[in-house]
Amino acid sequence: MSTTTLTLNCRRLAESTGMLAQVQGAEKLSQSHWRYQLFDPLYRLGHVEQIAQDRWMLIPPVAIRTVVNENRSVLRLYGARSTSLWQQFHTVCQTCGATLSQTGQDNGPTRWQIEMATDDVLAALEQALSVEVYPDRSDELLASLPTLAQAIAHLEPCQFPQHGQWEQFCPASQLHWQPIQLRQPLPEGLYRPREQSNYACFIFERHPDGKGTTTVLLDQPELNYVAR
Repeated sequence: MSTTTLTLNCRRLAESTGMLAQVQGAEKLSQSHWRYQLFDPLYRLGHVEQIAQDRWMLIPPVAIRTVVNENRSVLRLYGARSTSLWQQFHTVCQTCGATLSQTGQDNGPTRWQIEMATDDVLAALEQALSVEVYPDRSDELLASLPTLAQAIAHLEPCQFPQHGQWEQFCPASQLHWQPIQLRQPLPEGLYRPREQSNYACFIFERHPDGKGTTTVLLDQPELNYVAR
């Protein structure tokens, strides 16, 4: 379907389920708000994919197998899903002695997961439901990405602003942004302006030799999106 049709269908879904009546102001009038809320999470998690300019399609259900240890594997299910498919998965898991569970996520589809994913379970899923099972290669993907230092080296340095109200990203505080007072010396880390939290982020780091600092502005949409 086209992006225009997709946006319209998302708004109609929000209206039919009562979600539209729960918001006010600009979000109620926005043409893209409900596509962001209902469709974008599906795209980010691989449940749909773009097949051409302004064209999208559903992805058939697939299972990613993560090996925890030699006696235990976990299957996480992705792709288009439905209530009837859940019942079929549940039946197969009961037969094989596996455990099927689901976990809700903020701004994303419910996660389906199968514990006790033995070879018998994999064979049953492939035979009964024609579900393709693939190995989890996320570690390999992450290992191939550049480090933060390598990424910063390819960005133009700038001056860190010395005014305004700022927030710093604090991994040690449950991955939250925390208000911070500008002071010297400035701690290393990721910063954003409090009054324009969706605008841009700064990365501030000190040189290994202790003789200087580098500040880079993440003003490109894809860089700022990753930082946020």
